[in-house]
Amino acid sequence: MIALQFPESDKGAAKGLCLEFILHEYAKALTMAEKLASACPEEIESILEKLFHESLRSEPPSGIIDKLCIYCEALVQTSKIGEKLLDAIDDMRCNTSKPRAFLARQLAHGVCPATNDLLQPLNQGLRSLFPLLIPILQTCLECETTLFALLELRQVFNHHLGEKTVETLLETIFPSGPHHLRQALIDGYSRRGFSDFCQHHEMLFEGLAWQPPQKICTPTR
Repeated sequence: MIALQFPESDKGAAKGLCLEFILHEYAKALTMAEKLASACPEEIESILEKLFHESLRSEPPSGIIDKLCIYCEALVQTSKIGEKLLDAIDDMRCNTSKPRAFLARQLAHGVCPATNDLLQPLNQGLRSLFPLLIPILQTCLECETTLFALLELRQVFNHHLGEKTVETLLETIFPSGPHHLRQALIDGYSRRGFSDFCQHHEMLFEGLAWQPPQKICTPTR
């Protein structure tokens, strides 16, 4: 459906839309995974079901990882990039369905299972997804929807993946500074008829700054 919404001459918009959806579902998955750490077994089972519904016949698919797979497939179809993401998503499906099935069996027998080891592969898989996204996101200089999603979700990703994770990525795309990013967003949305879009989201730029360049100390004689 994403591919059909854009003409052949605007594949960049299709790529941007796919990546925007991927980033939003990925942020949801990271937030859900954090809840797993302090949840009881019954709650863990419910959270795992929200991550992976295990039924692709539901319309629309309700599992977060299912949606990630759909958007990654659309990304590959529209831009011919992101193939490695599909393997990573398949691994996450497996790492979600296995503990969910185990928990269901244990709870049915009145057993309260230990879950840390069960959930570790899922947590590792979620964290390892972002490095796979980085080279794709670095090609999004003109995908304003993707860049805006990174800004919009900056606090979520930095919280789960490490301080300044998003800023470090954006700096590789716009090394000259945040003002270049802001102008790229203004230009992109203006081309699509939303010339005042950024003005309504100025708060997203608050505190946005790149790391100052490291000074190279030369030994004195």
